[in-house]
Amino acid sequence: LGQVYRATLRDGGATVAVKVQRPDVLETVALDLTVIRYLLEAGKRLPGKAMADTRDSCEATIGLLDTVAGRFLEELDYKQEARNGRRFKELMGASRDVGAAVVVPEVYER
Repeated sequence: LGQVYRATLRDGGATVAVKVQRPDVLETVALDLTVIRYLLEAGKRLPGKAMADTRDSCEATIGLLDTVAGRFLEELDYKQEARNGRRFKELMGASRDVGAAVVVPEVYER
């Protein structure tokens, strides 16, 4: 999905983390989640008494997938992550112990 690298800024020499997202990862993950959901929907339609547990498991897994899929996709939104970091810094600004230590990342696109 992405990788984090340690780097040194040319301007000032500060050590930073560089988080790089793989190309087209959002589209790939969204497609994967759609395919998984489709297969689970098909599993709900398996015939016969012997498949009742499988149908129930598919139904429960769809519920779980629907719950976590949105959050999972949010994790791939680095712009939102930066906004959350800025908000956290604002909220913690009153605390000298925490607020000063919060560094909010910049987001660069290619």
